[in-house]
Amino acid sequence: MRITPPQTKPPVPQISPGQTSIKVPYIGPAEKEELIGRIPEDHYVSTDTFSYSSQLIANPAKAVYSNQPQMDSAGRTVFEKKTKEVDLTPYSPAKYGLRGAVTGAAVGGFLGIMVAGVVGVSAAPVAVPAALALGFFGKVIGAESVRGDKVTLDFRKQDVTVKELAGFDVRAEESTTTSYSGKAGRTETVDGHHLYFSPKIHGKKTGETYWEPYARHSSDENTASSAGELVTALA
Repeated sequence: MRITPPQTKPPVPQISPGQTSIKVPYIGPAEKEELIGRIPEDHYVSTDTFSYSSQLIANPAKAVYSNQPQMDSAGRTVFEKKTKEVDLTPYSPAKYGLRGAVTGAAVGGFLGIMVAGVVGVSAAPVAVPAALALGFFGKVIGAESVRGDKVTLDFRKQDVTVKELAGFDVRAEESTTTSYSGKAGRTETVDGHHLYFSPKIHGKKTGETYWEPYARHSSDENTASSAGELVTALA
């Protein structure tokens, strides 16, 4: 007999005060890891300007796998009984404060460099104070946005999606040689670039849905609004 997910939200299991996790049964798509395509291998190019190796780009060799929903002979998703362990631990103000500090410092440093470039002054005197100020501001907002967070168990409707490889991203790291010579001092020469490739994966909806258990945090809306506050503060 074919298993199908419920059309309406299932009853939510009760959780006890102080409970930090729970295993919740649900009906979801049967999945199997499958090859969805290939991307270029990570490689090194010995040039002082960023470039790809045309041969490796034209003949990608690094396999990309993803969990894919299984289909029956009629093209319908095969569903099965599954269990998911849901973490019910509230968000930590200390953890989110640190995350906000890092984000704020990064934004402040970037804006400081941009401003310095526009007005034609050295970046450090502008970027460093901006990074420190917004790092502190981000820490405060990040911590306060999750303080008093309350967690409840709930179900949310999910789309069944088939994963498709939609290209790749590349990160380039310079390889340099440092030399020292008399009055010229320290000199860095770019010898080449290490190129690291990662897949871009998109999900194509099949039109079928199911209900998946998840932890609902009361402070998620606060976390979203804190990002808006940070942007407003920068305007």
